[in-house]
Amino acid sequence: RRWDWQLLRKLRRFGFASYWFVHRATSEVLHIDVWSRFTWKGLPWIDAGDIDLHRIRHGSFYVADEVAEAAVLLLKDMIQTGSVRDKYFGRIEAAATDSGDALGAILAKTLGGPFAKSLVKAAAAEQWDQVRGAKAKIRRAVLWRSLFPNPLKALLGFGCFLAGHAASVFVSGGGAFIVLIGPDGSGKSTVAAGLADMLSRSFSATHVYHARFGV
Repeated sequence: RRWDWQLLRKLRRFGFASYWFVHRATSEVLHIDVWSRFTWKGLPWIDAGDIDLHRIRHGSFYVADEVAEAAVLLLKDMIQTGSVRDKYFGRIEAAATDSGDALGAILAKTLGGPFAKSLVKAAAAEQWDQVRGAKAKIRRAVLWRSLFPNPLKALLGFGCFLAGHAASVFVSGGGAFIVLIGPDGSGKSTVAAGLADMLSRSFSATHVYHARFGV
């Protein structure tokens, strides 16, 4: 039920938002990422139209099929962090093996045909070191294919990214301040340590301060 969850933290960037919710009764933390644009530093890294063409119905809404999902998982992590997470290996390898041509066609619009084909081949063979080693080449391809057809649009996207990043740093609040008050031996330090450990999953840093009232 929606009233069981409380917004704990939100982070917004250009084309991206991240939300953390905490369950009021269990203290369970729910983390949701929302992408409204497929961009890296304001530069598009996949054709959203291709994802739309590869959608499938899931109940009352649509989701990306296994081919489009594999393309997004591969490019997103390689562009953002320079590595594919181990938990995605199986899904990417399955799409590369069963639907290699379709996966290659999506990647080709970003990376070019030969490069996309080599990545699909490496993923199908589970040669993840080779895939991870292509980080710089993938980023160069995104940069080139963004600048070449429309340099003004690419520069505008990069400017929007910088503005959104600055706004999220200097305007958006992302912290929480929790106060524990009690006499010596009441368990404040134990509770504070537990809270710091739990909240480390949702916040980049936690700080604990101890003070006495002197009474």
